[in-house]
Amino acid sequence: MKLLRLSSNCSTFQPIDFKDGLNIIVGEKTKNNKETSNGVGKSLSLRCIDFLFGKDKNVDEIKNILQQKDIVLNLSFSQNEKIHFVERSYDKIFFDEKEISLKEYTEILYKLNLQNIIPSSDSILSFRNIFSRFFRIQSFKNPIEQIEKEKVFQNNYVNAFLLKLNLDYLNQKSKLKIKQEENNKIIQQLNEYEQENNKENELELQERLKELTSNLSNFKIAENYYDLEKKLNDITYTIEQMRNEKLFKERQLKNKQKIIDLNKQFDIDIDRISNVYREVQFFFEKSTIEHIEAVKKFHDELFYNRRAKAERDKKALQIEISILAEDIKKMDDERSILYKELENKGALNEYQSLLKEKEKIIEQLEKTQRIKKLVVDLKQKQADIKLEIDIFKRELLNFENEIDIQINKLGLLFREISSNFYTNNKGYLDIKINNSFKTERLYDINARIDADKSNGVNNMKVFIYDMLIYKLNPKLIGFVGHDNLLFDSIDERQIAIALKYVNDNLDQYICSIHDTKFNEANKYAIENNFNLEEHVCVKLSEKHKLFGFDFGKHGE
Repeated sequence: MKLLRLSSNCSTFQPIDFKDGLNIIVGEKTKNNKETSNGVGKSLSLRCIDFLFGKDKNVDEIKNILQQKDIVLNLSFSQNEKIHFVERSYDKIFFDEKEISLKEYTEILYKLNLQNIIPSSDSILSFRNIFSRFFRIQSFKNPIEQIEKEKVFQNNYVNAFLLKLNLDYLNQKSKLKIKQEENNKIIQQLNEYEQENNKENELELQERLKELTSNLSNFKIAENYYDLEKKLNDITYTIEQMRNEKLFKERQLKNKQKIIDLNKQFDIDIDRISNVYREVQFFFEKSTIEHIEAVKKFHDELFYNRRAKAERDKKALQIEISILAEDIKKMDDERSILYKELENKGALNEYQSLLKEKEKIIEQLEKTQRIKKLVVDLKQKQADIKLEIDIFKRELLNFENEIDIQINKLGLLFREISSNFYTNNKGYLDIKINNSFKTERLYDINARIDADKSNGVNNMKVFIYDMLIYKLNPKLIGFVGHDNLLFDSIDERQIAIALKYVNDNLDQYICSIHDTKFNEANKYAIENNFNLEEHVCVKLSEKHKLFGFDFGKHGE
């Protein structure tokens, strides 16, 4: 695949035409020292290319501007000598003048570039995660980490694919790692359940089950249980009423006894009274004495009658109390018989309640046993997985010997590219087999140049690794792209050598760069009969920005 032209329907947009070999997008500052080349669109131009090749994450800024200004971006590129056109607005994509979805577009790009190279059974490799390895506009800290926050397995898988390393062992390790983790999680959950349901609780359930089984075997269902129960309740109520009545009559009896005890008449000596009053006869008449005798007689009769009535009432109450006591005893005896009759019998719903409790306990105990068995099975499975892992690790030892030659070739190839930039400390690509199951990663891949630990050397490792990936896969994407961030900390002499290298060895290379770095690098390039000016495809500045206006804080 080869880029041809980046353009737009925006009248102020600076179109960029691409050619074979080296294509440089330069960000210039004017003579006004207060102005810089930042914000003119050199990085933005690469972001637009990435957007036009289906990127859909972290592109809100581009989409917002396209929507606000009603802008459409255009890109033409060739593949297998056929030219294709893609147009993309904030919400639509046209490929070769036909509107399609983003998913359809990336599938077309996959078919155009990868279908005949990647096995059809591979579900991990996609156009986007391959394209991002060749068109790097971010993530320059680590040569292997071309995409920020990428999953370990995917990163290892894609890089291994690009380095032509065996993917079967990588897949096998990942599957074993996932099986191991899932099994460990289940065992942990089951162990937690076992702790919650301790042995003492299990024994209590077993004891209760034994008790319920015994009770149910001796349980007799009384068909008239509720009638008997109602009769028992009625008798109890009647007994209570009779006891209250008996208590009331006993209080009455006590009152009658008090009346009897208090009703005692004292004898009146009439002769004595007569002698007393004879001395004062002038106060009394004969009729007075007669009256006293009459009063005495009246009171004698009154006290006699009252006492006699109390005696009669007392006898009547004693009879009634005796009858009540006898009735209470009879009913109490009847109630006792009912209690005994109901003692070993119960209602159907009571039986069903006991049965349900028994079934629930059985279910709990069976669940406990199932979990115990499951824990044992899973631990056996864990042991089997461990055995699989041990066998796999043993296979890895043989595999490590098998690919040693291939790894050495990759190291030498990296070193060969590095020798273009370093006479001493050329470095190498260090690849080791990681047999630890703490990670899904199988290949520990490190680009090493031990000259020093400066940012410049680190960025050169990124550049050399990307050149290695291209050298191994020249037809996969067909070009390489780098943002100016890659060159910011690299020595200008090495920039000149790097740009000459890509012009000589790559079908197409696109990069952005600050004019300061560009001008200094070009001095060294000219000394070696290579003029970078001839490879500039556009110069952007404050007066000639990519879109002709400030695009935003990321518009470099």
